[in-house]
Amino acid sequence: MLKFFRKIRLKLLEDLPAGKAGKMIGNYLKYAIGEIFLVVIGILIALSINNWNEANKNAKREQAFFNNLQQDLISDSLRLKEIKEKLIIAVSYKRVFENYMKGNVTDLDSLNAHFSRQYNLLNDFVPNSTTVDELSNNGLNLISNPTLRRQIVSLYNTYDDLILKLKIGQGKSQSVLNYVSQKVENI
Repeated sequence: MLKFFRKIRLKLLEDLPAGKAGKMIGNYLKYAIGEIFLVVIGILIALSINNWNEANKNAKREQAFFNNLQQDLISDSLRLKEIKEKLIIAVSYKRVFENYMKGNVTDLDSLNAHFSRQYNLLNDFVPNSTTVDELSNNGLNLISNPTLRRQIVSLYNTYDDLILKLKIGQGKSQSVLNYVSQKVENI
């Protein structure tokens, strides 16, 4: 395309008769505007290609994040299921002790076992937040869907509340265990 404009310019300079400078300037302006137009078009094409490449990179990073987040959530889900099962067992042990406190006859060896087991089952819950921490460091804007972004942040805030409640529950359990151990024989 540039060769085409150069040929036009050279032809105009060769064919320039005397007194035709005004026409030549007009033609040369057309040539200059054409070159400027081509440069602008080239820049716009380069920018659009760059934007397309960046969008592709971000989409791949977002997909990798979602895959890693899915693995983290599966791991957390299994751990929460384990904690739930332990809490259900602790409730059954607690019911044996409640029956004893209500005056129902219970074997003391069984009572000791049930009493201590109801408090020794709980473990800490530590969510797998590696992916979310990495995302927080790189910027949450990687997730293109704002609703999904808020839901992920909300989920991990819920995890924080759950961790706090589990710690409070463990503290209360230890207090009850200490108190009852002092008041009830054989425990």
